[in-house]
Amino acid sequence: RFCRVLKRSAWQHRFVLPEDLLARSYSIVGDDSRMRAFVTKMVSGQPVQYAQLGGSVSVFALAQRKDHNWHAIFHRWMELAFTPCGDKHAGLGARDPWDAYVDAVHVCPESTITLKNHAIGATSCLFAEKCIVQNVNATHTDWVMVEYTVNAIQGVEGESLNTAERRALERLLRKLLLLPSSPAVSLVHSYTVNEAANFGDLVEDWHNLVAQYYGNVQAISVRSAVFDLLAGMGAASPAVRDTHVFMDDGLHPEWFGHFVWADVMIYTVRRLALDVMADALMDALAPAIRQSPAPELPPNAADDGLLVNLTKAFTDYWGLLEARGPRGLPPPLLPDNTENSDGFCYMDDSFLPLVQQPHADWKWVDESRNPRKHKWGFVTTKPGSKLRIKIDSTIGGLLQDPALPRPPPAARSPPAPQEWIDKINALALEDQARLHSTLPGQVQTMAGVKQVVNTHAEVMLGYLKTYENIGSARVSCASGCACESATVDGLWDQHYSTTGFVYLNVTANKHCVVEVECLSVRFKVQGVIVNARPYFWDTTATAAHYTFMLTDMFNTMN
Repeated sequence: RFCRVLKRSAWQHRFVLPEDLLARSYSIVGDDSRMRAFVTKMVSGQPVQYAQLGGSVSVFALAQRKDHNWHAIFHRWMELAFTPCGDKHAGLGARDPWDAYVDAVHVCPESTITLKNHAIGATSCLFAEKCIVQNVNATHTDWVMVEYTVNAIQGVEGESLNTAERRALERLLRKLLLLPSSPAVSLVHSYTVNEAANFGDLVEDWHNLVAQYYGNVQAISVRSAVFDLLAGMGAASPAVRDTHVFMDDGLHPEWFGHFVWADVMIYTVRRLALDVMADALMDALAPAIRQSPAPELPPNAADDGLLVNLTKAFTDYWGLLEARGPRGLPPPLLPDNTENSDGFCYMDDSFLPLVQQPHADWKWVDESRNPRKHKWGFVTTKPGSKLRIKIDSTIGGLLQDPALPRPPPAARSPPAPQEWIDKINALALEDQARLHSTLPGQVQTMAGVKQVVNTHAEVMLGYLKTYENIGSARVSCASGCACESATVDGLWDQHYSTTGFVYLNVTANKHCVVEVECLSVRFKVQGVIVNARPYFWDTTATAAHYTFMLTDMFNTMN
């Protein structure tokens, strides 16, 4: 089988960039066992499914030819390299025109590689974490690509990692990593010519911190591959504009840019496939070498066995965590940011029950031309008509992270050193004091755990943003709750349609009514997301959690 793969014409894919530049793009590897599992299944001919999450860079519609989007080229390359499609269409390349692919989303019926594209233009992790992640097949997805870098807000210099968008990224990654199918998860960092003069301190770098914390999330970076080229040409120079890498906005890839993006992905998977095939051949040809035990670490007289003892303690402790079953995830990197954080997405049919009668001037319609991609929403063409949406903005109620603290281990001796525990508690109290001025209110439980009363919610109203036959609307809180009103314009100069969002900071009320008033021509409301406001870190619980972990560690060492 390996020989058949290596002989297919797709394997001889001609890259548009030098391979030493493409090699830079696999910027974070870490524990890639999930990714290797996906590639192993694919190389061996087993059916695999992968999902694409992202913004407009990942949407099929944003290329001169729909079969020339980077993800379409990448998908076709994998089908031509690893499935019978490569034998059926010998001699054809992934970049060749392929009109039939647009409808079938496959090169041939015999393909064993399925792409599910959930990307929606102009959306970010905030939207995906609440509204898209549930669309990912929880039991059959082997790999998820997450592409939201250029849609995130960079913010001011020195901004904290703890922002709404980056918190949403962590929750999204946690939800994906915990899917029953245990998919590989990769951050696919797009790039913009507008940043060609700056390599560091971009959104990509903040996102990478989250990936590195979890250890088994890979990062694939277009920036790493193209930065030297673009910086050398000069971001605004005609030389860059004439390369057809970017559209005039400097953000979205043009036809050659899609080739570059696709080659970054092809190079990464091709290299992994070579590693997987080499490992399989090694297992087959030299099993004795593979199965021979690692040599014992010799004691060192100078350290009186301390090195051996410490090495064994750390190894045993990690084994103890693994032996408890699926290890799950570490505590969140960002304060009180578990995958169970409160919030709801009301789109499509789930949005209907929230809309209050009467709404005779607003019609529930699906304006999609694609039977596989619905675009439901309430539409009006009457200026002055109002749509009222009733939500519960008290989500969260009282905060208590269900994941922390876990029950302490059985009492054993010795416990973690008291000075370590004291330091952790001191840091926790210092952080709590720093944030105390921002807390809306506190209550004390019988267990002594402080909780925060949720007094506000973040409401994100989704509306159609398009380039023709659309107007503006005023959004406000009509009853039960309070917020600052906002005027939104559905018209923009980008030649495609997407979902725009207006953000409202709404006071908590179980019967909060948000009102949308059409101001001109036509307006469409597509749904609403209700998010809990960011909470403070329940530092007592978190400190206790790490205390238990330290105690476990020292018990193992002794």
